[in-house]
Amino acid sequence: MNQSIDEKILDSLRDYHLGKLDGVEKQTIEQQIIDHPEYRDALHHMATVYDILDVKIENGLREYLKKLQTNSPAIEIKIERPRSFPWKWAAAASVLVLLSVAGLKYSAQQSFINERLERYTSIDASTRGENKPVNHIEDLKTRYQDNPDQLIDSLKSLPADHPLYFKAQTEIASQYIGLKKYNEALPYLRSTEKQSPESGILKLLCLMKLHQTGEEFNKSLDIIMNDPTHIDSKEARTIYDHTKTFWWKVFN
Repeated sequence: MNQSIDEKILDSLRDYHLGKLDGVEKQTIEQQIIDHPEYRDALHHMATVYDILDVKIENGLREYLKKLQTNSPAIEIKIERPRSFPWKWAAAASVLVLLSVAGLKYSAQQSFINERLERYTSIDASTRGENKPVNHIEDLKTRYQDNPDQLIDSLKSLPADHPLYFKAQTEIASQYIGLKKYNEALPYLRSTEKQSPESGILKLLCLMKLHQTGEEFNKSLDIIMNDPTHIDSKEARTIYDHTKTFWWKVFN
């Protein structure tokens, strides 16, 4: 199960990307990247940030400064260089730091969502006070455990009057989430959120992955969070607090 990434790991990933690690430290973080998909995601986001910086700062700012030199009288350049140029590069360095932090914060946000998606799609109903009989759906999951597309097709074939229909709809959503097809999962979560407690939270998390945290998201979040009898009201409060942070608002 994915976990939120520790700040020390994020620091190590950053140093690894920048080529600052060697020997045992490098081998250790490389093995951790292999073992943890969320570390690979974080490293990918860092690489994206630094790629942007390479273009926007290393090239763009240099060209901008050249244009300043070309369009200004020589005497002005000679006077302004000691004061203006260091200030501009200091500003660029500040942008570098800000974007690096932003990349790490975005990775942390994705880890927050991914950990919960995995937790709620692997919930054992018996741990939530529900009966979990051996049934047709469990048989299908065993039969098609290596073929989620076939499993989804089989679950879709259950008629609406089948006693396991809503459980099948929830499982279809879980399978789509496992395939990272969040848009495809949403209709099934919407149709089952009243019958299946975890569907409500999964819908919120899918909307977060899709950056669709508008009216539908807020309405569903309020319903779960303010219902003391809902099994996930505390989790909804955690999600609410997360979406009120500065960095969440930056990216959403």
